[in-house]
Amino acid sequence: AAARESQKQMAQLEREKTDVLESAAKSKKADEAEKKQLQASHEGQLEELRARCGRIEEAAQKADGEHKSVASERDAQIEQLKKELGDAQKQHSDDKDQMQRQNQQQLLNLQGQLNEAGRAKKQEADEAAQTRQKLE
Repeated sequence: AAARESQKQMAQLEREKTDVLESAAKSKKADEAEKKQLQASHEGQLEELRARCGRIEEAAQKADGEHKSVASERDAQIEQLKKELGDAQKQHSDDKDQMQRQNQQQLLNLQGQLNEAGRAKKQEADEAAQTRQKLE
C-alpha cells in the first residue's frame, strides 16, 4: 500500500512536472511572440523617428538657406545704400564747391562794378569841379 501510494505520488508529481513544463513552454512562446511584437513596434517607431528627423533636418537646411539668402540680400542693399550715400556726399561737396566759386565770382563782379561806379562818380565829381572852375 505504501508503494502504491508512493507510485501515485510519483505519478502525480510527474503530471505536475509535465504541466509545469508545458506551461513554461507556452509562457516562453508567448514571451517570444510578445518580444517579436515589441521589437516590430520599436522598429516601426524608430523608422517614424528617423523620418521625422529627416524632415526636421531638411526644414532646418531650408531655413538656413533662406536665412543666408535674406542676409546676402540685406548685405547687398546695405552696400548699395553706402554707395548711394557716398555719391550723394560727393555731389553735395561738388555742388558746395561750385556754389562757392559762383559766389566768389559774383563778389568779384560786384566789387568790380562798385569800383567802376566809384571811378565814374569820381570822374563826374572831377568834371563838375572843372565845370565850376570854368564858370568861375
